[in-house]
Amino acid sequence: MDSHFSPDPTNDPMLQQLFRIFSFFADLCPSGTLSPPQAHFILAELQKACELPTTSRDFVFDSDCITFRELLTYIEALFLDRDELEAAVQRLFEQLISQIIRKDFVLYRRRRNGCSPFSQRSQWKAAWITIVPGTLNLRPVHKPNEKETLTLEKTTIVLVGPKEDEHYLLYVDSGKKHYALAHMDNISRNSLVKDIKMGITFRTRVELSEHHRRIAQRSFGVHGKNRELSWRLALEAENARLLQIIEEGKRSLRDEEIVRSLAARMLEEERGKNEQLTQLLAHFERQLRLSNQPENTTITINLERIEEEENDEVQVIERDEEGGNLRDSHFTDTDSTATASHFESEVERTPYDEANEISAVERARRERELYLITSTQSI
Repeated sequence: MDSHFSPDPTNDPMLQQLFRIFSFFADLCPSGTLSPPQAHFILAELQKACELPTTSRDFVFDSDCITFRELLTYIEALFLDRDELEAAVQRLFEQLISQIIRKDFVLYRRRRNGCSPFSQRSQWKAAWITIVPGTLNLRPVHKPNEKETLTLEKTTIVLVGPKEDEHYLLYVDSGKKHYALAHMDNISRNSLVKDIKMGITFRTRVELSEHHRRIAQRSFGVHGKNRELSWRLALEAENARLLQIIEEGKRSLRDEEIVRSLAARMLEEERGKNEQLTQLLAHFERQLRLSNQPENTTITINLERIEEEENDEVQVIERDEEGGNLRDSHFTDTDSTATASHFESEVERTPYDEANEISAVERARRERELYLITSTQSI
């Protein structure tokens, strides 16, 4: 990979600006080098200027004194695009060396009279805003040679205004001058409010420089002699946490296997019970069918037999009656004497025979009725 920096430092403005940034912190150190927190601060600010995630804390410096060449090595490892790096270095150079808190384009309106409100009819004007310690400068785009200056005193009031026609407003009131500023983006408007308040808090360049150095001295991590101990403790804690997670996973798997085995066993038992109940139900149905079939058959056969006997007896009686009628039709006057005597004998015999026949039929009928009643009760 080609280096981002020119071999000749005198012909590389970006390298010169980086050296000025390095010297801003290193001049206060007797060894003329950076401490690890200061190096972390420079790398983190460069990443913020490029709108990149801050990963400088992942770097572990080999010593507590970082030289300019080592700083360039880490910068080359973090930034692959020189154009992107140039913009970030320029922004950090203006912040630390030029002491420019913010530069941006805004819309503004000025209220002439301190007691009158802002006129809704007044037109918004585009301007280039520059915030430095204790001062806010506005350069109108349509009049670049003119400049309006607002002194940021301790009594200066900064208020966040409402949204108006796609503009996010904020008001700056120093007592003598009153401005309404607008930005098209809400996040940029909030950042602008923060930078104006910083210009009010640190009203001189010395105060702002001390503020940056204090921030850079904040520890971004333990370093020095306790670094290895902290790493070991952190690794042991992480190892214990991972072992606990693994143990919990094993316990969960074991519990899941137990639940599955119990569920499989219960399912097998339910399947066996279902089969037994099915077989028992089929057995009962077969027994019931076998127990009901003979009785029904016997009753049907007995009823048919009784009906046949009744039909036979009725036919016998009808034949007897037909025979008596035939004998009456052949009776003549010539045989009246013999027939009369025979008729008398028949008359004397007939009541006895008919009574016997009627009693026999009645007895057979009663026997059949008794048999039917007995069969019905048994059913």
